[in-house]
Amino acid sequence: MFKENFFEYKKSIEKFFKKKNVRYGLPFILFCVCASFAMTSVTEVRYKYRAVKTVREEAKNEGLELKKPEETTIEAQYEIIKKEIDIDNWENKRIERPWEENDENAEKK
Repeated sequence: MFKENFFEYKKSIEKFFKKKNVRYGLPFILFCVCASFAMTSVTEVRYKYRAVKTVREEAKNEGLELKKPEETTIEAQYEIIKKEIDIDNWENKRIERPWEENDENAEKK
């Protein structure tokens, strides 16, 4: 009697797991639930290090000197490059292509 009930129970369990919703939906739901628990530990790091000193203070303690934020703007970098290079007077020079270089070598021979 016990064996008959057990086999019927086993068949009903196998039939349940063969259903499409259970076969594909259950792993998806488990993945979403487990991912939310995993993400809590990942996002915890964000709040843990929020109380840490600023990057500038940490860098100064390590002996690194950082530029001021005002010095690293695009406009400031443009002015530095403008002083070093004459950007108003330039000439477009064409670079030799590999196939052109071979043609010239063949003509010279």
